[in-house]
Amino acid sequence: MDVLSVIEGFLQIVPKTLKDGYTVDFGDLGNMGVVAKSNSVEKEENFNSSSIEGVKVAFRPGKLFKEELGKVEFVKISVPEGKVVVAESVYFLLDLIKFRLY
Repeated sequence: MDVLSVIEGFLQIVPKTLKDGYTVDFGDLGNMGVVAKSNSVEKEENFNSSSIEGVKVAFRPGKLFKEELGKVEFVKISVPEGKVVVAESVYFLLDLIKFRLY
């Protein structure tokens, strides 16, 4: 199984799972869940779906993720105009995904 297949599976399963109201647990990597922002109301009976202003996904890093982030080093780089740089952290995440699969 290659990393792209894992990511494609992730994109098919995780959004639906979150939409259904579940938290997705990735073990030591962390978990993600949905967080809603709403307007306040004085009485519970006045709260309804129109009170919700927005929804976002919250990722809460687990122990392994936090440990690895603690090792991050920052360096200033020059990027030629019109070019895009892929951060090293993306490669770290892909390595973690591969590690968890095997």
